[in-house]
Amino acid sequence: MTLNEFMLSYLYIPLGGNRVSKTRLYFNLSLVFVLSGLWHGASWNFILWGAYHGSFLIFDRLFLKNLLERVGALVATVFTFFIVVVGWAIFRMEDFSRMQLVIDKLFSFQNGTGFEMDYQFCVVLVVAIFFSVLTVTRWGRDLEVFCFEKDVLNLSG
Repeated sequence: MTLNEFMLSYLYIPLGGNRVSKTRLYFNLSLVFVLSGLWHGASWNFILWGAYHGSFLIFDRLFLKNLLERVGALVATVFTFFIVVVGWAIFRMEDFSRMQLVIDKLFSFQNGTGFEMDYQFCVVLVVAIFFSVLTVTRWGRDLEVFCFEKDVLNLSG
């Protein structure tokens, strides 16, 4: 059983799922994501990470999905990429000052930041950007459908 299946079956649905008032729905989503963050570790960065993802899920239901559909796939992909990267920074950094530094430098786009962009970092960045942009192409969508409909990746174990 995956964490997603567990949270859905034993927490989200018993709380009423999405068959409740909007206020209760947003509470349910917040609680499930904060607890999924806590599941990853008993540290504030994990709780903050869960709250961060829960917030964006709520924003998506409130207005974000419609806004991103209007701006187009490329802008939506770049926006989602930055949201995920900030989420990684929150998840990875246990020290709030270091987390703030990473996030500040992520959006400063200046040299001399004190971070060494070594070979490994550049490779990961290029691969992440490639796969993010790939999803907006027809070939990328066809590949996604092929992999998940045929369960080629066998993610369920």
